Amino acid sequence: MICNVFTQSIKRKYLVLAFVLVCGLTIMVSYYKPISHRYMFLPDTQVANLNFYDQNVISGFVFGKGTPMAVSCPLLLSGNKQEMLVAQSFKRTTRIPSFYYSYLAKNCSLFKSRRNYITSSLTLEEEQFPIAYSMVVYKDVEQVERLLRSIYRPQNIYCVHLDNKSEPEFRETLTEITNCFQNVFVSKESLDVRWGTMSVLEADLICMHELWKYKSWKYFINLTGQEFPLKTNAEIVGILKNLNGKNNIRKSVLNRWATRWEKAGKAPAGIIPVKGDLQIAVNREFVDYVLHNKTAKKFLKWCSKTKVPDETFFVSLHYNKHLKIGGSYTDDQGNSTDPPYITRFKTWEGTAKPCHGKYVRRVCVYGVGDLPLLINRKELFVNKLHLDFEPLALDCLEETLYNVTRNEYFQTLEGNGPPKHT
Repeated sequence: MICNVFTQSIKRKYLVLAFVLVCGLTIMVSYYKPISHRYMFLPDTQVANLNFYDQNVISGFVFGKGTPMAVSCPLLLSGNKQEMLVAQSFKRTTRIPSFYYSYLAKNCSLFKSRRNYITSSLTLEEEQFPIAYSMVVYKDVEQVERLLRSIYRPQNIYCVHLDNKSEPEFRETLTEITNCFQNVFVSKESLDVRWGTMSVLEADLICMHELWKYKSWKYFINLTGQEFPLKTNAEIVGILKNLNGKNNIRKSVLNRWATRWEKAGKAPAGIIPVKGDLQIAVNREFVDYVLHNKTAKKFLKWCSKTKVPDETFFVSLHYNKHLKIGGSYTDDQGNSTDPPYITRFKTWEGTAKPCHGKYVRRVCVYGVGDLPLLINRKELFVNKLHLDFEPLALDCLEETLYNVTRNEYFQTLEGNGPPKHT
């Protein structure tokens, strides 16, 4: 008899447990849209970590809700040495996985809300000055998505080139994210981008072609997945407007690059090759020339025979004044009123600029020790940051960006207008 009572007790416990599980699953299914089985049975600890990161850490960046981190970003930005030591030893154990982005992106309103996208133009000046962006990316969904979020405004246009060699999960997840926005799209063509080859240049050209059909944008800026803005959208707009239609492209002052072009023969149309940066901020007329002018097409073909053509094509078109491209360099006598290069901040190994992070392929990957420098730079974007190296550097830049955006917005609401740019 004791055995029967014991058996019945166990059965009742299992029945209650089964009832609770059925009810729980029923609530989940009724609340969420149908989702893949891989999202249905996340471990409780993983869900808790994701919810904390998504709702607390990230929301903390938006409009100054606080800094729910192990360090103080204001102290890091001020160069506090003790806080630097804490930040440099910090190791992030939880990253936002691809499947969580995919899960959120199944409900675009939920995705934009939970990821705190700014879905307003915020100011009339920003609304009337749309910017076109190309984003050439190949890895790290979280870092790429946070870059997109940091520059996103509904009036801008974004072309994302997904590297052909990227992992399928990376490609699928970013495609799902871009599908949540009418003004963000993945390029139709995808290349295997390799440094030093035409593919680096061609990836941007692919996006230029696809962005050209959008008639509203004023300037084009090209980005990669390891970059991040140092200025808010309102600041970028103000700075670009102050260019007065001029393009912003940098050339190298060193005269040691002729060996890159020696096997290509003489450049067409009297063009004198120049070495410079791939990163540009250019007006529509420059993009029109690149895409449709016969001389530009001939020069592109010539560049395909050179070494590292992406560091020759744009900059040479810009600095050959006889081409008469609107907004390009006009005076080689040293009297030019062209503005200084503000498109990108980058530190090369062997230069006088400090790097408190680490060098990868001779380019500085900035760390928390570089924050006091970065926060005071005049450039629009920084290259580069790695989320798996001293991640609080990116976190604090992101927090600062959103807090400055908040201040700009409230300043506009109070009738003081957006900040002035010099």
